[in-house]
Amino acid sequence: MTSFVASANSIVYEGDAYLSHRNMELNTVDCLCRVGQAVYSEPIHIWDSYTGALADFTTQFSFTLNARNATIYGNRFAFFLATVGYQMLDIKLNYDRIM
Repeated sequence: MTSFVASANSIVYEGDAYLSHRNMELNTVDCLCRVGQAVYSEPIHIWDSYTGALADFTTQFSFTLNARNATIYGNRFAFFLATVGYQMLDIKLNYDRIM
């Protein structure tokens, strides 16, 4: 996937995340101390439904992070797998650490 489209319901944007010109924005540019996340909307089962054993899998992801202003940029990015129903915690930022 090299771009995102508004008509695709497979991605849910939460917090400050939004779709802009086929790009995923994770926070508002004017306020750098904000957090957003994008979540795949359907559960992905990583176990064998017959035996219940966890599945082995290999995958590869590539991300491009573009700082619009080279002197002001984000310094934290996370990619994670979570259980179905996971809720993002209310995250408050302090300029140099997540509290």
